[in-house]
Amino acid sequence: MHISVKTFRKIWKIYLPEIKFLTPRSDLCHICKEHRFNAKYWTIEEKEMKIREWNNHITWAMKEPEYYRY
Repeated sequence: MHISVKTFRKIWKIYLPEIKFLTPRSDLCHICKEHRFNAKYWTIEEKEMKIREWNNHITWAMKEPEYYRY
């Protein structure tokens, strides 16, 4: 059975209004948001440690989809 996009959207709005598509950057995790938006407030001493932390986190996050692939 096939339905048009218009019909699909109508059904979606009626029966699933609470499910929405993510807006840009809303899919960032707590750690990424914290680092991205607070970086400008870090002291010089904090920057080196925080950048290392963030790089480790990003490396881990990039490997995560591989875990769920199979």
